[in-house]
Amino acid sequence: MENMQHQQLTVLRTVIAGIIGLFGFLIVNMIGFRVADPILFDPNVQSPKLMAVWNKIEPLPPAHGLVATLSILVLIGIGRAFVYRWLAPSWPSGFAARAIRYWMLVWFLSYFFVEFSAPFTLFGEPVGFILIELVILGVAVLTEAFVVAGIMESSKAQAAKG
Repeated sequence: MENMQHQQLTVLRTVIAGIIGLFGFLIVNMIGFRVADPILFDPNVQSPKLMAVWNKIEPLPPAHGLVATLSILVLIGIGRAFVYRWLAPSWPSGFAARAIRYWMLVWFLSYFFVEFSAPFTLFGEPVGFILIELVILGVAVLTEAFVVAGIMESSKAQAAKG
């Protein structure tokens, strides 16, 4: 019975870590892109194809709107926290060491891949803009990584004490 309660608390902690980590990511992401948007969406220097895809071409993606977008993002945040939970035991111990590995995994396999597979390859976005976006996304994911690792590793420290 006690093991089942511990398992439920661990799952709950993972879900909470994913949600809080996601909101940390979103806050940094929104601030970063709010600052960079005047540069990134300047029609004088941005790819016309990317501008058309972003602003003009119909139909809109099937999951558009705030509720749909946030629902999908919450699922992604929770999913990434479960990936952390699954992989962290194989990484060196320690909050920072695990957070950095999580950051590299998410940033490189998600954002680095996406930025070069769509905006650059398909839409012709200038490389300098891709680099700006990757820096913003890198800082946002680093925030998420430290939040998730902090929550998940604090539960392990508490378990070791008690």
